Amino acid sequence: MSNWLVYAEGVREHIDAARTRQAVHPPKPSAEASVSSAGLETDLALARQEITALWEERDKLKDAVRRQLGQQLDQVGTGELVARIDELSRQNAELTAERDALTRGKAEWEEKLAEAEEDRDAARASLRRMMRRENTNPDAPEAG
Repeated sequence: MSNWLVYAEGVREHIDAARTRQAVHPPKPSAEASVSSAGLETDLALARQEITALWEERDKLKDAVRRQLGQQLDQVGTGELVARIDELSRQNAELTAERDALTRGKAEWEEKLAEAEEDRDAARASLRRMMRRENTNPDAPEAG
């Protein structure tokens, strides 16, 4: 506060009146001022107990929220996992059927290939015999 304001006309009178009132009626000590150190220590101990109880309550609530969220996630996840397992099982059945059909088709083609190789081998053997016969007897008429 500046000196000019304290000594300004109209303000100085209010300050003097307040000083006079305080001199006649001194301020009473408040209830807080009369508190003993033992009382303060008791208040401090009670406050610490309350803080500890609040921390324990907070921890219990946090654990309860975690468990509840975990259950919600498990329920959501379980439904989605069951649907995914069903889909994968269906795809597995389809692929197994397709594999079995392809295995049967392969076996049929292997049989046909074996027959064709036998026919080819027989044709080669027959052709060799004919060529030998032709080479050994070039003037003999061909058998039809």
